[in-house]
Amino acid sequence: MAHSIALPGSRGRRLLVMGMALSLTLAASGVADASLTYSNSTRIYACVNKLTKVARIVTPRNGHTACRSGEAVVSWLKAGVPGPAGAAGATGPQGPAGAAGATGATGAQGPAGAAGADGAAGAAGAQGLAGADGAAGADGAAGADGAQGPAGADGAAGADGATGPQGDVGPQGPAGADGATGPQGSAGADGADGAAGPQGPQGDVGPIGPQGPAGADGATGPQGPAGLDGTAGPQGPAGADGTDGADGADGATGPQGPAGPAGPTGAAGPTGADGPAFGGSVIISSAVVTSGSTVTSASVTASCGAGQVMLGGGGRMTTTDSLDLVGLVASYPSAGDTWTVTGSANVKNSKTWTVQAYVVCSA
Repeated sequence: MAHSIALPGSRGRRLLVMGMALSLTLAASGVADASLTYSNSTRIYACVNKLTKVARIVTPRNGHTACRSGEAVVSWLKAGVPGPAGAAGATGPQGPAGAAGATGATGAQGPAGAAGADGAAGAAGAQGLAGADGAAGADGAAGADGAQGPAGADGAAGADGATGPQGDVGPQGPAGADGATGPQGSAGADGADGAAGPQGPQGDVGPIGPQGPAGADGATGPQGPAGLDGTAGPQGPAGADGTDGADGADGATGPQGPAGPAGPTGAAGPTGADGPAFGGSVIISSAVVTSGSTVTSASVTASCGAGQVMLGGGGRMTTTDSLDLVGLVASYPSAGDTWTVTGSANVKNSKTWTVQAYVVCSA
């Protein structure tokens, strides 16, 4: 299998130089095409045209000529010579502190040392800064809309529409003969209009005839245009305010503020009186207090017997869950002969945890 490699422009010149270097490598390594023995597992072979300087990668077979006539074989190692070791990198940042290890088992009781003088208690450190306030709770839901105000007064009436056209006048009845005025007869039926005769001479004015019957009412005229809208009535009073929505839930408690700086060390107190002499010590343990996942804190005490002097104390915790979910949060002498420990836990459902106190007393 062979691959042609063109050498155009400056890149071609660089590959040509590389080919020349590879030729030198070939000469230095003693690999000759005439040997017909190749190391394909460790070297790469190429045939370079002696005229055009175009190279092609080949995988020659032992016992066969690697290149054609007019080509020269070159080779180079697949793996380069290891470069010099790089300079050591800069030291990385300090990693975070590892989690506190589980409380170790109680060691064997050592021999009691002589009671040292009690030093004066140091002054209490300043109170740490208060944690930041929790985020404000979400606003309560908006109250319901107030009731609809009463309707405004009716606007003024619009102007009257235009009067419809006058109905047609009925035809004039014929004039009666002049005579004494008789009683009013019933109206006769309208006669047909006769043809107009020639204009006669102007007669004397006769007496006024009786009033003819009223003509029939004309047809109702078309509806006049609508009057202008009346002015708007006054604004009704505003509805009563809706009831306030329920308060939003309290925001989460802010993180614990940083601890305040330690107070200055108090002056050393006077040397205490020598403690009573004793011939040994004994460890007295309390009962084991077992709690489930619903209990997150518990305290337990251990006390010396009558006539014994308390030398120290401590506590231990166990759990059926992961040990990093339990821990002692307090361990201190709560009285002259009593040691108290408090444990805290956050174990999963169905898991349990225990806490136990012990006190070291003079024998």
